[in-house]
Amino acid sequence: RHDGRQYYFRRGITFSHTGYYAPTFRVSSGGVFDTAGSTLFSRGWDLHLLLALLNSKTARYLFKNFINHSVNTSEGPLKEIPLPDRGRIGGTEVDLIELVRRIMLRQEEDRYYPYLQREQVEIDRIVYDLTISAQMNGRRWSGGTFAATRVCSRDKTVSARYRRGRSR
Repeated sequence: RHDGRQYYFRRGITFSHTGYYAPTFRVSSGGVFDTAGSTLFSRGWDLHLLLALLNSKTARYLFKNFINHSVNTSEGPLKEIPLPDRGRIGGTEVDLIELVRRIMLRQEEDRYYPYLQREQVEIDRIVYDLTISAQMNGRRWSGGTFAATRVCSRDKTVSARYRRGRSR
């Protein structure tokens, strides 16, 4: 029996488990899970906003230096990636969403589109500024709310809900 059926055909964010640059995040196609497939499902967050935050240099730096020091990534350490407090993002939320949408549209036209030298630079600046602003005002980033589902090779699903960096 598969425990993740309620997530079938829902769009989420998939990520790579292994590699020097792992994890890298992207929008899922919203299909049925296969073995070793992992997807983050948002609760109240725009997927494009999550992509901007999770793929930022700031999030990658925090993850690689303070959370997970290896080339392998699993769902457990991902719940520790700090996300800004939703109420503090303000007008930059629209900017981040628009930048990610622009990247996705341009990559549909040209899969080699060099977004790293264009939109990603602006995403990284905005996310960094959010981090510095939070620190200067005595606020901390908190974990976001999402569910991570991983379909194991034994066709069982391990599912966890994450909120504020802790499993529930």
